[in-house]
Amino acid sequence: MSAAAAAATACPLAANEVLGASPPRVVDGPTHDPGPPWAGVGPDRLRRVEDVAVDDGTVLPLYELGLSAGPTVLFVHGCGFAAASYRAHLEHVGRSCRVFAIDLRGHGSSRLAAPDRPAGLALERLALDLVPVIDRVTRRGGPPHIVAHSLGAVLALRLAAMDVCAIRTLTLFEPALLPQTSSKGRQRAVDQLTRMALRARAQSSRYGAPETLAEHLRAIPTYAELDPGILLGHARAVLRPTGQGDFERRCSPAFEAQILDFLREDDEWPDLSRVRQPCAVVAGVTRSPRPLWMSDLAPEVAAALPAGTSDSVTGGGHLMLLAEPAQAAVVVRRVVGQSLDPLPRARFARASKCVGSPRGRGLQDERAAPGRPASRSGR
Repeated sequence: MSAAAAAATACPLAANEVLGASPPRVVDGPTHDPGPPWAGVGPDRLRRVEDVAVDDGTVLPLYELGLSAGPTVLFVHGCGFAAASYRAHLEHVGRSCRVFAIDLRGHGSSRLAAPDRPAGLALERLALDLVPVIDRVTRRGGPPHIVAHSLGAVLALRLAAMDVCAIRTLTLFEPALLPQTSSKGRQRAVDQLTRMALRARAQSSRYGAPETLAEHLRAIPTYAELDPGILLGHARAVLRPTGQGDFERRCSPAFEAQILDFLREDDEWPDLSRVRQPCAVVAGVTRSPRPLWMSDLAPEVAAALPAGTSDSVTGGGHLMLLAEPAQAAVVVRRVVGQSLDPLPRARFARASKCVGSPRGRGLQDERAAPGRPASRSGR
């Protein structure tokens, strides 16, 4: 493998071991870059409908695709990817749903208020960023069904456990959770995440063209099965022009690596019992001799959720949403279609109460019944 191809494997979602507030302020017009070249074209394409600014001034672009009516879905992407990386999957879901998608902080066309501030990368911060986003989506189409991948699935679980906004259901494709401390598979997962972080820090951040990155990725077994058009679309989604004749990653290597470090130290298990929404945890079936730990973990995560079920998609492993976009959309439609119960009662609170407190302590303590201690609110 060439040096450039080896550098490409550093990205956790480009490797053989892949991861794939105050009231919102709407910003008129693009505030960072216009996004991938296909954004804003046609009813089956991602349309950038508004920019949502969170309390620290970071701006997150909100996209829409699919029907103008029907069940509302909000999609949250994985580490190092962008909303447009999943365009084929979102188009399939959009045939029966009104689909919204977001670029997370430090990803896609988001704009960081303080790019050099490491604290802006904490998982709690990333999760709380979704509160004003869900508020905007709810105003447009009602409380959403959350569909999320990898890192996005971890953030969705954390937000649902906080119970600070209305979410109807969760469809989570291989959440990037570590196995429980007592699990025999935990060390394997820690080792994989450690290697991912090392590779992320070593990867190249600039490429001559999206086609160059796509060719590098194709040399990696995880990506070799992807449709060439989907692979090129992903490369375009995660790169932006530098203005100097080449392209750079929208999510910097340092940003990715720090997220992986946080995931390696994270423990969501004690809070999973607080997630009241119907939740499907989906594993990707792969022929790889070295699958990621998340494929094996999905049934255990589902069992820890009060209303959890497990499902699977055959093909693509952790990249099932790119490799099998139609099959993955069937799972989403099944979860959304089976959600006939009333919306779980949620306590609406300003996200600013959560910022700076471990696991939103202010909100959790506030909800504790008299004479009964609040549930665990931090590590």
